[in-house]
Amino acid sequence: MKGIEGIYIINKRGTSIFSYNLSKEKNRELNYSMLANLFSALKNFDLKTGENGINSLKVKKNCFYFIKDDFTENFIVAKCSKKTKSYETTEILLEIKFQYIKKYMKQIYVKQNPIRSDANFRKIIKNVLEKDIKRKEMLNSLEL
Repeated sequence: MKGIEGIYIINKRGTSIFSYNLSKEKNRELNYSMLANLFSALKNFDLKTGENGINSLKVKKNCFYFIKDDFTENFIVAKCSKKTKSYETTEILLEIKFQYIKKYMKQIYVKQNPIRSDANFRKIIKNVLEKDIKRKEMLNSLEL
């Protein structure tokens, strides 16, 4: 998806438990100082202020859109370019949150290999982003 550079899931302690970078450096973690700064800002946010529970935080060249998962209390974060608008990421974050909840519920009942689980989750995120691209292309072709 144009504008989204990565999807991260950050736990209650501020550590990245999942990352999916769309940039050239695939699946690289956020650097630790950026992660610490982002987490301290997220902790101080009132998470019910944004539309659908999605909030944004502008940091230097990027804008982070985030939503809190109610089951795990983890943050699902989309790292975007500053030009990306919240309405462009809302559906994507909500879909990823839904998929993450499904993954979490499955792990509660079935012991899974976490490496395989993360690889499957990356495929799910890729599919969510590709569906959004196709939807936008279709709307553009219809000139709506």
